[in-house]
Amino acid sequence: TALAYYHGDIVRGFKRSQYKQQRTLWSDLLYTQCPRFGMDKVVELKGVNSKSLTEPYKMSLSFDNELYVSPWLTINDGQGRILHYLDVQFEYSGTEIRAVRWIPSYTEEPVGPDERIKTFVEYTWFEYVEKDVRVGLNTLFVMGCVATVFVVMAVALDSESKIMGRAVVMPKIPASQQKATAAKPSHSAL
Repeated sequence: TALAYYHGDIVRGFKRSQYKQQRTLWSDLLYTQCPRFGMDKVVELKGVNSKSLTEPYKMSLSFDNELYVSPWLTINDGQGRILHYLDVQFEYSGTEIRAVRWIPSYTEEPVGPDERIKTFVEYTWFEYVEKDVRVGLNTLFVMGCVATVFVVMAVALDSESKIMGRAVVMPKIPASQQKATAAKPSHSAL
């Protein structure tokens, strides 16, 4: 399971190596070589003496209790191709690491027999922002309801003015006709 980290916490790292088809066990990285949660930094991994390398020398790194393990990275191929720079990109969300990517950069510079191979590792951190679909859909629903209420009110107000304009107008009956209709006996009295 992933651990919960706070900004600046040391993320324990481990390394192992492979040379002539023999592998070492996992061993701790020095704390000065370990990444710190949410903080970009560049460190130098202590290399091996190059005069003893006649075959490829490989290394693998792991972080977060071996949850994220790198593929075997060739440090020196024995022919002069050397891993000079490794970009380790951490993706995190809140207090957890979500993913790790490894981007190696090689150089063809020859290393003398007594020189130490220098490999630099840059730890970079990227925050993953989750998209909350439910909040987005709820927002759209509420905005749709509000828009519907406004449209219904606008139509009702507009219709009221049109209805008043189209109302049946009763013709005025002249006063002489009103007296004549009032003088007629009603049929109900009979």
